[in-house]
Amino acid sequence: MGCFDCGGEDEPKRVLKLILLGTAQSGKSTLFKQLRIINNKPFTEKEKISMSNVVRENLIEGCSAILKAMHDLGIELMKENEDTASMIMSIAKEPVIEIQKILTTKTENYGEDIAGKIAKLWKDPGMKQCLAKRSEFTINDTIEYFLDHCERICKPDYVATQEDIIKARLTTLGITEVEFDADGYRWKFTDVGGQRTERRKWIHAFVDTTAVVFICSLNDFDMNLEEDKTTNRIHESLLLFREICELDCFKSIPIIVLFNKDDLFREKIKNADLRVAFSDYHGGHQYESARDFIINKFKSLNSKNTQLYSHVTTATNTNNIKMVFNDVKNILLQKDLETLNII
Repeated sequence: MGCFDCGGEDEPKRVLKLILLGTAQSGKSTLFKQLRIINNKPFTEKEKISMSNVVRENLIEGCSAILKAMHDLGIELMKENEDTASMIMSIAKEPVIEIQKILTTKTENYGEDIAGKIAKLWKDPGMKQCLAKRSEFTINDTIEYFLDHCERICKPDYVATQEDIIKARLTTLGITEVEFDADGYRWKFTDVGGQRTERRKWIHAFVDTTAVVFICSLNDFDMNLEEDKTTNRIHESLLLFREICELDCFKSIPIIVLFNKDDLFREKIKNADLRVAFSDYHGGHQYESARDFIINKFKSLNSKNTQLYSHVTTATNTNNIKMVFNDVKNILLQKDLETLNII
C-alpha cells in the first residue's frame, strides 16, 4: 500500500476518509494526482524522474497502438513514413527498461533522432484519420498531447513536468492513499485499481469510509473495456455503480459522482451517436441533452442512498478539480457538523 502524507505534525481530532471508485480509465488516478497538487504538495524530483519513464512509455506505446489500428482499419500510411512506423513498432515490443535505454542514450543523439521521426509521423494524415476512429481501439486519451511534445519528451535529459505527470497513464494496482490536513480535519483519500481483477481488493478499503467518490467517464459511451472487448465501458460503469449503491455499508454515507472527461465528451458528442450505448436516447448531438441523459441514468440506480451528489468534471484541469474539491469539502463538513449536533 502506498501512502503520502501532506499533513503537519499535530493529528486532527477527526478523520474524514473518502474512497475513489470507478472503472479502469475513468480518471480516478488523475484526480488522485490533482488532490496532491491543490493541497500544496508538488511531485518530488525522484517522482518526476520516475514518471519521465512512464511518459516515454505512453508515447511509444500510444504511437504503436495507432499504427497497429491503422493496419487493422485499412488506413494507409505515407510511403516515406513506413520505415519509421516499423521502427516504432519494433521499439514498442521491447521491455519498458529497454525503451528507456533507447530513448536516453546520448550516442549520436539517437533519442532526439527518434523524436524527429515521430514528429514527422504525427503529421501523416493517416494518423489523424485513425484517431478519429479511436472508439474502435484502445488508446490513451492524452496521446495527442504526448505526440505534440515528442521532441521534448525524447531528449536524453528530459524530466517530466507537472502537466506531463497529470496526463500520464499508469495502471493503478492495489491501494494507494494520500492524506492532508485542512479545515481542522485530516482528509484521507484512497485510490484503488479499477480493472475487474483489482476490484476484489476494494472491500479492505471500505472500513470507516466517510464518503464514496465514484468517477464515471462521460466519454466512454462508445468504447469497450480493455479487459473485455465485448462490454461497453459506460454500461460497465452503470453496473458497478448500482452494486455500490446497493452495498449496506454505503447506504448511510454520501456518494459523490464525478462525471469526468467532460472536455472530451463535449467534442465527441458533436459527431458521435449516444444511441450506440442507449437506444432510448433521442436528444441528438446536443451536449446538454446527452450529458443530462447519462447523469439521470446513474441517478435512477440509486434507490437506497438519499445522499447523492454529482459534479461534471475534467480531471486534467487543476482549477476545475480545485473547485469541485471545495464543494466536496463543504458537503462533508456540513454533514459532520450535523452528525455532531453542532448545527
